[in-house]
Amino acid sequence: MSDKKSPIQATITLQNGMFCHLLNDHFLISRLQNPDEIDWTVDLSKTSDQKKTRIIFNIIFTLVFVAAAFLTKFYPLILLLFLSLWDLRQLKRYQVPINKAKLIPIKNITEIKLKKGQMGFNYMDVFISNENAVSFVPLQLYDSESALAQAKIIAQHIGKLSDSPEIEKVRVTGYEIHLNETSSYTKQGDAFVYTQNHIFDKSRTDSYEHLRPVAFLLIVIVVTCIGVKINIMLNSYSNYIDYIVVGIFSLLLQIPIKYTRKSLPNIIKIDRVIRIKKDKNKTFLYLKTNYGIVLKVHLKNQYLPSDFEEQFKLN
Repeated sequence: MSDKKSPIQATITLQNGMFCHLLNDHFLISRLQNPDEIDWTVDLSKTSDQKKTRIIFNIIFTLVFVAAAFLTKFYPLILLLFLSLWDLRQLKRYQVPINKAKLIPIKNITEIKLKKGQMGFNYMDVFISNENAVSFVPLQLYDSESALAQAKIIAQHIGKLSDSPEIEKVRVTGYEIHLNETSSYTKQGDAFVYTQNHIFDKSRTDSYEHLRPVAFLLIVIVVTCIGVKINIMLNSYSNYIDYIVVGIFSLLLQIPIKYTRKSLPNIIKIDRVIRIKKDKNKTFLYLKTNYGIVLKVHLKNQYLPSDFEEQFKLN
């Protein structure tokens, strides 16, 4: 049979070098990235149930390596049991037989489950009903958030998605405020999101978030040192060196104070910007927070678009 790609032109890259294409009425699994007008035959009858065989294999594998470890007294061999544990964990997905089909009619797909695994191993399980027999096609997605995001788009497009993991990294486009050659804030609705090479990582945190408590601690330490030094000067003999020391500590105090307000948040809500200030080389966005501190986002003037200030609704 022949079929053309769906209007959304959707292709998912798989870990084994193959591709999963969404056609008008079918899923096609192929080694070809652009399979145009290729003849395929629908055959959903070829299934395989490996679960019992793999469980028996894992039992034998475990017994052999436990025995080998005790006989040789080389106990690190037992660490190889993690291979068995990993395989058994994979078997949790195999509740029904595996289907060997390469061309799957969408009308036979009952549901699609997406799962995020460890170390970038993400999965898409396509469940099929054929003559009252249920089977599934396990697909391991290419090691990237974009492949998982594309799989989610396809599953939602055909209305078969049942389990939907949160996609942490997504590609976004829109009005940009560049921070440097690779990073920027991209406008998304009523907010600007931090992107790197146009990728928004939802799990990213403000790079200064953990530095601010350290800065406050340093302020307390430096102010305490200044106070102790002044108290000694008032209650005993002092000379010009003592005044120099107090002056140096006062100058050092400016460093942690600077970092108590510096910020590079993952999301800047437009209604949180209360003021914009410019100097010769930088522009500062002042953001109000829920806990009363006003944070400053530092932007380089050389990267700012001419209509930058118009994006913020300031009174």
